[in-house]
Amino acid sequence: MAGQFWSTSKLDPKRSYRFLLELSPFEKWVVKKVNRPGWEISETEHKYINHTFYYPGRVTWKEVSCTIVDPVNVDSTAILQKWLMASGYRLPLSVDATRTITKAEATQSLGSPVIHIIGGGDKDSMEAPEATILETWTLQNAWIKDCTLGDLDYESDDLVNIDLTLRYDYAKVDFPNRRQDALLSNNQHVNTVSDAMLIGS
Repeated sequence: MAGQFWSTSKLDPKRSYRFLLELSPFEKWVVKKVNRPGWEISETEHKYINHTFYYPGRVTWKEVSCTIVDPVNVDSTAILQKWLMASGYRLPLSVDATRTITKAEATQSLGSPVIHIIGGGDKDSMEAPEATILETWTLQNAWIKDCTLGDLDYESDDLVNIDLTLRYDYAKVDFPNRRQDALLSNNQHVNTVSDAMLIGS
């Protein structure tokens, strides 16, 4: 079936607009875009005479960025200010304002952001309006690293957007409809990529 992708209607690619971001306490519908988690492996080099050899090092998960709109009734700016205070920050209004942000408070007040990649839904069920979840990313110990509250412009009638950057320790991915990937998400031991694909065959 690998060579039949463009010749059959039964195979459907993942689409960039089919997603949901659960970012408490924001509503799902205020989200405009988000990038999936990525990772980077550091390298260590060893030189020998005229040669250079490279070895993989530590894994670092890349930041996740998202854009949300700023409604009036569910005020995103107000929510962000409350999150900042809930994280431990205090305005320097007096010499007694000595509290600082802690990881425990910052992560607890934000919760665990979840990114769902969804499909078109169940074609055999006319009663279920929800789409099929293809993959789910959960950011562990996440907090807001950067917040840009958007530009104001007399010459524009665009919606006011807010850009957020999330820092987290690591991300866990689950594939509800694919047994082999579900096993891999639970640290199933495999030696090769081929072994991984054979688990659910």
